[in-house]
Amino acid sequence: MRRKSLAAPRRRSVLSARTLGIGAVLLVLAVTTVAWFDGGEEPLRPIVTNVALPTDSAATGDGA
Repeated sequence: MRRKSLAAPRRRSVLSARTLGIGAVLLVLAVTTVAWFDGGEEPLRPIVTNVALPTDSAATGDGA
């Protein structure tokens, strides 16, 4: 018969999963921080174009 070991089982897979989780959270925080400060915003500029307005008869519905 084989003896069972009294030592605690290895938990390498749990440690690596935890490490990957912490790394993923830190990566998301880093990308979010860069996006927050960089922003990618452009200054607003007015839109200046001529628009054809309807005549009074078309606006009131009196026309043909």
